[in-house]
Amino acid sequence: MKLSKRITGRPEIVAFNHSYHGSTQGALSIMGDEYWRNAFRPLLPGIHHVEYNTPAALDAITEQTACVIAETVQAERGVYAPDAKWLQALRRRCDDTGTLLVLDEIQVGFGRTGSLWGFDRYDVIPDILLLGKALGGGLPLGAFIAGREKMATLTDNPILGHITTFGGHPLSCAAGLAPRCRCCWKKTISQL
Repeated sequence: MKLSKRITGRPEIVAFNHSYHGSTQGALSIMGDEYWRNAFRPLLPGIHHVEYNTPAALDAITEQTACVIAETVQAERGVYAPDAKWLQALRRRCDDTGTLLVLDEIQVGFGRTGSLWGFDRYDVIPDILLLGKALGGGLPLGAFIAGREKMATLTDNPILGHITTFGGHPLSCAAGLAPRCRCCWKKTISQL
């Protein structure tokens, strides 16, 4: 969310009902189930929740939208996969409005859909990709990746505009690198 707002300078985010993104204040703000959100209100402003895999969702994306955050396949909902044409239309709508497409593959990435990334099955490339769970092979490890120019927007004002207490932990990073093919990583990063 920070990276998208920094790149676009826009205040709004579109997220989807029935989605799961985590339990921090920011993640709860975009999570798509009131059951999880309600006890922690007020949440972040400017979040618009819409129905996943529907034409109406595309209309919610405007020139004020910094990003659309979606699970490529909604796992918490019961492994709900989108129609390929809809996901491609979502990508086009983001392109048309200058909105970044953020795909959350924390649960479905690393082969859990039959291809390395869930988005590979839909012929769609995100602007920002969220990874976790299988990334660390059972150890705590998560990442968000984007192209070099996009990530560079977090290097100043303030310096180190995004940091983490345990980022780069040697054991977790070793686990993340060990089972992976480096050529797959290079291909993914070069696409973003």
